[in-house]
Amino acid sequence: MRSTPSVRICVLAASLLVATCVAGAAPVIPRMALPDEVFSLVRLDRVGLKIDAVDQRLVARGLTFAKVAAHCRDALEEGGVKVVADDDELPRVVVQVQTATGPDFPDAVAIEVVIAVHQRIVVSRLDRPMRAPTSSVSILKVATREKSPVVGRRAVTTALESFLRLSRLATAHWERGE
Repeated sequence: MRSTPSVRICVLAASLLVATCVAGAAPVIPRMALPDEVFSLVRLDRVGLKIDAVDQRLVARGLTFAKVAAHCRDALEEGGVKVVADDDELPRVVVQVQTATGPDFPDAVAIEVVIAVHQRIVVSRLDRPMRAPTSSVSILKVATREKSPVVGRRAVTTALESFLRLSRLATAHWERGE
């Protein structure tokens, strides 16, 4: 069966109409502004590093300050953030690794890793510059006492990956003018 030119034009017009309606009916999702805590991580490419705390339970099992510092330095640099000598003008990544135990589960250890970025800011209410935490990531893991150093190191890795992902997200938003 052959179609006439008028049938073809009607089919083409209907197809265009359907395509236009479908494209116009797509949900419009507004871009959300990043929270200031995340936005403060824009273009974070050079930082100081301070290991503020590593719980004694982990140190006793081999996860030392030096090992945490080396691991953080390597992970940050692999993520594109150069770790430099501490400079008061540069942001500082501060790492804390704490544990908690309880009598109800004697072999369990809760491990919390907090990574905070301290930066020079101005508190407008006080009209005063200061160094303060502007962003933080917290990870909580549970392990046996025996596996706590390995799980602690993994928790540091997870927290650093989250931090680096937020920094890349903030930078991408900034570069798009959002």
